[in-house]
Amino acid sequence: MAQLKFALFGHPVAHSLSPQIHQQFAKHVGLDLDYQLIDVPSEHFEAVVTAFFANGGRGANVTLPHKQQALALAKGQTRIAAQSGAANTLFVDGDGRLWADNTDAPGFIEDIQQLGWQPQHSVLIWGNGGAARGIVAGLLAAGAQAVTICGRSQAKSEALARCFAAQAVKTIGWDEKNAVTCEWLINATSVSPDFARWLPNTPPSVYYDLNYASRAMSAVQAAKARGIVAHDGLGMLVRQAAFAFERWTQQPLTSEVVEHVVEWLRQLARP
Repeated sequence: MAQLKFALFGHPVAHSLSPQIHQQFAKHVGLDLDYQLIDVPSEHFEAVVTAFFANGGRGANVTLPHKQQALALAKGQTRIAAQSGAANTLFVDGDGRLWADNTDAPGFIEDIQQLGWQPQHSVLIWGNGGAARGIVAGLLAAGAQAVTICGRSQAKSEALARCFAAQAVKTIGWDEKNAVTCEWLINATSVSPDFARWLPNTPPSVYYDLNYASRAMSAVQAAKARGIVAHDGLGMLVRQAAFAFERWTQQPLTSEVVEHVVEWLRQLARP
């Protein structure tokens, strides 16, 4: 069987665990794959991605800061990608057309449901970029009743909320972040939050950081020190990768395989 070519495009990408994750999936279903990390700045993104697929690439993941560029580059968009206004997965259909998908959304929802989230639980999201777009789309698809977006740019938060035109979604200004109450607090920024200044006056029940391993460690520890149940985004990382892998290969992954990779990766990522 010919080796399948996949890649992650972003800037930076050196920290990514995606190659290890997809190699684990491939091992479980008996596929041979090559998964590259391709660090590319925004001005070269389109040319480099186009060349990758022209040279036999089967599929690609996309991370910061290219998720909206990826959506614009594709000739077709899945419904969830179009709704979220961002793409983290690219694939080629049988006619050779490039499609954009967003597996962040189902990966995130599957993970937080495993951790006990229910649609009636109110959610506050720190951040209003591509990662936030995907999880808002996922939350609404899962029936969330109260989602609040809070970012440094109020205009950007409001523009994101307008993408969904949903009664369940509202925005607040960055200077209001301490006054809001929520049951789940999601960090969808790429930085470690300053808990002393950012945390709502009434602490949430659960803190979830889309970053993972060492990039989320200080925030997760700070939340736990305040009596908040806290999780990093490692489970989401594996689950969104599983949805992408299935999209590219048409090979289903059992829940047992996905859970095995989550636990394997958590052991691997421990300092």
